[in-house]
Amino acid sequence: MADDEKIEDLDTNDLKRVDISNLNHNIEIELTTTTEDDVKKSVNNQAAETDISEKYRDPGVTNISAYQLLLAKYSPYQPENCDFVKCNNRRFRKEWYVSNKWLEYSPTKNAAFCFYCRAFPHQNAEAAFITAGFKAWHKATATFASHNNSVTHKEASAKVIGLRSSFDTGSIATATNTYHKTVVIKNRSYLKCIIETLLFCARQGIAIRGHDESNSSKNKGNFLELLYLRSKDNVLLHEYFVENKNHYRYISATYTNAIFNIMAQQVLLNIINSIKEAGIFSILVDETQDLSRHEQVSFIIRLLTTQFPP
Repeated sequence: MADDEKIEDLDTNDLKRVDISNLNHNIEIELTTTTEDDVKKSVNNQAAETDISEKYRDPGVTNISAYQLLLAKYSPYQPENCDFVKCNNRRFRKEWYVSNKWLEYSPTKNAAFCFYCRAFPHQNAEAAFITAGFKAWHKATATFASHNNSVTHKEASAKVIGLRSSFDTGSIATATNTYHKTVVIKNRSYLKCIIETLLFCARQGIAIRGHDESNSSKNKGNFLELLYLRSKDNVLLHEYFVENKNHYRYISATYTNAIFNIMAQQVLLNIINSIKEAGIFSILVDETQDLSRHEQVSFIIRLLTTQFPP
């Protein structure tokens, strides 16, 4: 890609956010990095930030949904030290937790639920494991095995595994957003190196372009030669400028002229602000002819600042 083409991931308006202060003495260049807001999960604050009491984790209580509990990294509610009430001379057995990791028990309703199916309910899922609760303890072993092999339960289980995996590795959207931010930061850091090099050449009053800037040239001009010199101890500059991994370098006359125009505007703005701050100033105008007999006019502004520089 040519240097003059539009480059993705680096807004050309970044050039307009260059701050050049105190050009006569200390010069600092700062690129404003405005990143996008981080993607926030829609997690209930009570579930995500505070410890949830046992009664609110009870699947028979509907104050907090299973999905919110899952986002808050809670597991199925499996109390062991509660009174399992008999129903038709049968009661819930806590040994069922071992073979059914998804199983929940509600002391309030004396019923069993499926934590995974409650977190990701399906329209064809068994209502007994989502809302009503399962109580037929004499059929528990067979019913639990049947539910474990159902299509809707397997689909919910896959979603739970995927969500839990995203807690450690991050979601695809989060990974993409993180990569984009990294690319933008590196691009702006490289652009800062280009601007610093141009600013050095401008302050020293040396020529920017070379007579021959081809790859075979032994002297490509002050600007490019200085970039090659800096790339020896600047990894990012070596990667972007020398190796040209991203296929753009911002070294063409189009970009350098744009940067110089912004610098000139910033210098003029600094002078105007200094005059306004001083309040009292004088203007000296002088002119002279060059070799082509064109009049060259110079404006000299004298003022006194509160710093009293020498």
